[in-house]
Amino acid sequence: MLRHSLIVLIAMAAGLTLTSHASAQDAPTVPAGFTPYQLIGEGINAPPMPFKIEGDKITTPEGPGTFVRVTDSQVTDDRARMEFDTPFGPGRFIGTRDGDTLAGLWFSLGEEARFVLPVALVPVGQQPRVKPSFEMFRSAPGISRVEVVPNNITLDSEQSQRFVARAYDEAGSEIADSDVEWFSLGGTINEAGDFVGMNAGERVVVAVVSNAIGTAAVTISSPRIESISVYTDVPSRLAVGSRVPLEIDALNSIHRWVLDPAVQVVSSAPDVIMVDAHTLVAQSPGRATVTVSADDAATEYNISVVAGPGGPLSIGGVPSGVIRTGDVVKLTLTEDHAHPVWSVAQAGAEAYSDGSFVAERPGRYTVVAVLGDRVATASIEAVERGVSGRIHINGHGPGQPGADRRAGVRRPRRKRRQGVGGWPVVGRDARGGN
Repeated sequence: MLRHSLIVLIAMAAGLTLTSHASAQDAPTVPAGFTPYQLIGEGINAPPMPFKIEGDKITTPEGPGTFVRVTDSQVTDDRARMEFDTPFGPGRFIGTRDGDTLAGLWFSLGEEARFVLPVALVPVGQQPRVKPSFEMFRSAPGISRVEVVPNNITLDSEQSQRFVARAYDEAGSEIADSDVEWFSLGGTINEAGDFVGMNAGERVVVAVVSNAIGTAAVTISSPRIESISVYTDVPSRLAVGSRVPLEIDALNSIHRWVLDPAVQVVSSAPDVIMVDAHTLVAQSPGRATVTVSADDAATEYNISVVAGPGGPLSIGGVPSGVIRTGDVVKLTLTEDHAHPVWSVAQAGAEAYSDGSFVAERPGRYTVVAVLGDRVATASIEAVERGVSGRIHINGHGPGQPGADRRAGVRRPRRKRRQGVGGWPVVGRDARGGN
């Protein structure tokens, strides 16, 4: 249960937003003599942790189930410091004390995560009277200030920047060969001060010299779109009245998929092909070039729009008998190059943009195809599939989720309909991105 505390902190340091579903757990059992403390900070939703302030020490319970174990501490009337261990590495807290409440900075000293968070540690049910901040620790005995350079800079996602810290004594002279510890609030940083930001947003680089703190503000810009993937089969010829919705994803400069990216879809001849919210609408006979673009990536489609013969429409591919639920039926219009809007008049079945029809429940359904101002209908009856029994999972393959994205490989989408077991697959593949 308490392991969620550090998971929350690591995620917060990486710039993620957490909700109670990610970290809130039932409070652990608190041994007699210990007080459940709540860790309070922006974006943190951690369960209570048991601590005891006794004399000039802070202690934690012994035995299993204790996630944070204090190894050393020092408490005065107005200050508190503690070193602690977790399964993910050591940590440190420095702060001010106001009775039983503490406000200050929580440091992770692990090899994989060197981050710092302004936090308050308060007994459950109380509120902190002091707001924790970096300003509380700008100076320390013998040190008037710490400067971090560069400051107030903007970096691209995944761009590395080395920072330098300079400490000054109380007379204002620079202290030579200062021992510097590096941390960050968002992004990652190593012991040499090399910082890398991934997610777009405001980040803070922190240098600690003998408990005096200097900070530098960093803005991480949004990753640029590197390539665009259009998953719709865009035809080279369309009948007047056709509508073709474009399904678009993109790969950004840090090799992460961007679902529903902010792309522009532009037609060179809107009177021939109009763009309506990423849907191509064939208006009149002629030729047009449709361009899908974002940042420096673009792809083009040359499309001819042809006039149909007119007259009544009819739907082809309609089964002569009943089908079973889960069967995929491919429907067409009898007019060449027609891409209508497909729908089903009743609930319990779906008709997709390519004319595929799937019934999820038994019943008689009316399929509707609309091409411009013309409409065609057809009736399809579905019966129960009659499948029963149990599913047994015998094993799993040794997959490595995310490896293809790290290598920059574009994964093809899972087909939106498939006949395996008769059930349609209509959701997107989960391609990471943040």
